[in-house]
Amino acid sequence: DRGLVIASGTAEELKGRVGGAAVGVRQAPADGDGAPKSPHADAVAALVALGYKVGDADEAVRRASLSLGASATTEALIRKSLA
Repeated sequence: DRGLVIASGTAEELKGRVGGAAVGVRQAPADGDGAPKSPHADAVAALVALGYKVGDADEAVRRASLSLGASATTEALIRKSLA
């Protein structure tokens, strides 16, 4: 599915950014290179970059996280959120 490929690419692109297109998204503490440590924050940022409102993206990722569990990867959260 083209949307999943774009979302996955967007998540990878956003890993090195802090803030970026996801203004208003609460970020997890960053490590040395400024990348968020949270797959949840990365997934929300990817959905926002695709045009979702921050609140809608956060809610979709929260539901995906509940379904997939705490060990879900960013990619899995994005896929589940878009499903």
